[in-house]
Amino acid sequence: MPFLAPVITAVAGWVGTTLAAGGIGAMLLRLGGSLLFSYASQALMPKPKTPARTVTVRAPVMPRDLVYGRARKGGVIVFLHASGAKSQYLHLVVVLAAHRVKAIGAIWFEGEMAVDAAGVAVRLAAGGSEPRYGCNGAVSLSQDPKTVIEAMLSAMAGRVAHAGGAWRLMAGAYRLPGVTLTADDVRAGGMVLATRISRAESFNAVRGQFVSPENDWQADYFPAVTSEVYRTEDGGEEAWRDLSLPFTISSSAAQRLAKIELERARRQMSLRIAGKLSAWAAAVGETVLIDYPRWGFAAKPFEVQSVSLDLTASGDGPALLPELMLRETSPLVYDWDASEEAIYGSHCRTATASRQRLRVGRMRMGSR
Repeated sequence: MPFLAPVITAVAGWVGTTLAAGGIGAMLLRLGGSLLFSYASQALMPKPKTPARTVTVRAPVMPRDLVYGRARKGGVIVFLHASGAKSQYLHLVVVLAAHRVKAIGAIWFEGEMAVDAAGVAVRLAAGGSEPRYGCNGAVSLSQDPKTVIEAMLSAMAGRVAHAGGAWRLMAGAYRLPGVTLTADDVRAGGMVLATRISRAESFNAVRGQFVSPENDWQADYFPAVTSEVYRTEDGGEEAWRDLSLPFTISSSAAQRLAKIELERARRQMSLRIAGKLSAWAAAVGETVLIDYPRWGFAAKPFEVQSVSLDLTASGDGPALLPELMLRETSPLVYDWDASEEAIYGSHCRTATASRQRLRVGRMRMGSR
C-alpha cells in the first residue's frame, strides 16, 4: 500500500533523531498486538441491536443486506405489478440479500408460510447435538463495520486478535498452553498483579435476548444464568449483566454463551509483565502458564490479552523488550453439560428473564 512508505520513513526518522539526541528514556515505541472486539467488553460500547429483520418494505433507496447462516428476514420490493383481467395476479420482486444464497427455505405472507422450497428437515438423534456456535442473521451495509463484527462475534464468544500486521478470528475456547513463564523471563520488578476488578464492572448473573425461531423469529429472553456461589461472594447482592445475541437462534447456545460470559468475568486476576526477550514467545489470544511460587502460582493459566514491544534503555544501550497483559482463565470457563440447560418454551415469551434461571453449580467455587 503506497501510503505506508512515508509513515515508515517518518517513524524511522523520529526514532533516529531521538536516539541521536540521547532521549531514549523518554521514547516508547509500541509494537505487537492485542485482543480486540471482545464481546465481553460490550459494557464499554453500544450494545449490538437486534434489528426488525422480518419486515418487507418498498423504498427507492435502501442499504444492501448480507445474510450469514440461517435467518428469517424481510427484503426490499423493487418491482410490483398486477396482471390479469381483474388484476388477480400480483408480481413481486423482493431483494433479500446482496449476494447469492444457498437456498430460500420458506416464504411467508402476513405471518403464514406459503411455500416450503427447501422441504428437508435435519433431525437430531435422541440425545443429539447442535454446533457449539453458529452465526445466523443478517446485517446491513449501512451499519458501522465494528458494530457488525461485535454482533457476529457475540455468537461464538469470539474475539479478533491483531498481531504482526494480521487479523485472526478466534472463537471462544480454552487453548492448551504451549509456553510457561517464570521469574527468569521477567525483568526486575516487572510483574504487577491486580486481583480484583471494580465492583461496578463485576456481576454474578447474566440475562439477555436471542433471536427465537419459536417466537416468530423475534428477540426473546433466554433462561438467565445465575450462580449462588458468586452471589455469596458478592455479599448476597445480585448483579446482572445484560447480553444481546442478535446472531444466535438457539436457546441452548444462548445459555452457553451467557455462562462463558459469567465464568470469564469471575476470573478477575490480571497480570502485567515487563518481560525479557524470552517472553516474546507468548502470542496474543493464546494461553500461557505462570510459575511464580512467591504468589502461589504453580502452572496457573492466563490468557494473553496484549503484547507490546517497548524500546527501552538498559545498561547495554537501547533494547526492544516485550510487555504482556494477561487475564486469568480456566478450562472450566468453557465447560458445559446438557444437564445445565434450562428448558426454553413458549412461556418464556411472557415471563421475565429473572424467573427462569440456569444455575451454575457449586463445583465452580474452586475453579479460579
